[in-house]
Amino acid sequence: MMVHPCLPGLLSLLVLCLYHEPPVSGAAVQSVEAVGPSQPICDIVGGETILSCHLNPPVSAVEMEVYWEHQDALVHLYDNGKENADKPYEQYKGRTKMIKKDIANGGVAVSLTNLTRSDAGRYRCAFQSTTPDFETFAEFEIQVAGASACDLEKERDTLRKEKVMVTLDPDTAQPLLLLSEGGRRVKKTDTWTTLPDTPKRFTVYSCVLGSKGFTSGRHYWEVQLLQEGLGWDVGVAAESVDRKGDFTQSPEGGVWAVWGWGGQYLALTSPRTPLSPREKPLKLGVYLDYEGGRLSLYNADSMELLYSFAQAPFTRRLFPYFCLWGEAELRLE
Repeated sequence: MMVHPCLPGLLSLLVLCLYHEPPVSGAAVQSVEAVGPSQPICDIVGGETILSCHLNPPVSAVEMEVYWEHQDALVHLYDNGKENADKPYEQYKGRTKMIKKDIANGGVAVSLTNLTRSDAGRYRCAFQSTTPDFETFAEFEIQVAGASACDLEKERDTLRKEKVMVTLDPDTAQPLLLLSEGGRRVKKTDTWTTLPDTPKRFTVYSCVLGSKGFTSGRHYWEVQLLQEGLGWDVGVAAESVDRKGDFTQSPEGGVWAVWGWGGQYLALTSPRTPLSPREKPLKLGVYLDYEGGRLSLYNADSMELLYSFAQAPFTRRLFPYFCLWGEAELRLE
């Protein structure tokens, strides 16, 4: 499920607050355009949304005809100072109220209450003027979902503010792994490269750690699955994780990760936890909240939560952790 980035509906009111310049006189108008929200607005079923737009440059819309449409159905009509409550499509009667506090500067909005899923879709806000003579409109999108879906969009914004650049530590890479210059890409090969067998290096499992470890804070990074091969593990591992033996990939063994294998997905808990994502994840988002004791993995395209290791007692330095099987290949975003 691909979801566009959303803005909470009430935030669209901010658009109106930004336009308090004196309106341009009719003689000075050369090219006027309607401007609406630049991103989809996400609101919840049963809630309220704000359909806002404004004229650029600012021109008084007091004596204009202004109307809102949804899929060619009239939502609200304002005509030269009057609102025609009997003309909107039946679905919207009694549910709209115009906000005119900035209309002298070309800023208008309509509140739409008691949202239903059928209210989702493309909207048009149009201005028609005779003095000066012009017609212009703006289009924008409303998304209506359950509260949890909109909260997930807020979480997407929060996570991306915590995004960090992760690079791979070549001194930890098992010799079957080929790292790109710069350490942002890794591929599992069939060729064993002769490398110094240092204490940091994995020698049994084809794993590699990130270059930087974390002992505090919140951190988010994304991993693109270029080739799934036979499978992959993505998550975090403690600095103390066994690099030389056949260790258990679980929190008890110092690993918090999700495993993908032949279209099957597991959280590496004890015992394993089967996962059933709504769609195949091709890009993974990894979110570490160290003090909160939380490691969460997402489908980074849809922001569907795959699994969250909650209340994990993080007391050790943790590193981004990757294992590849077959001819798997990953790239850090």
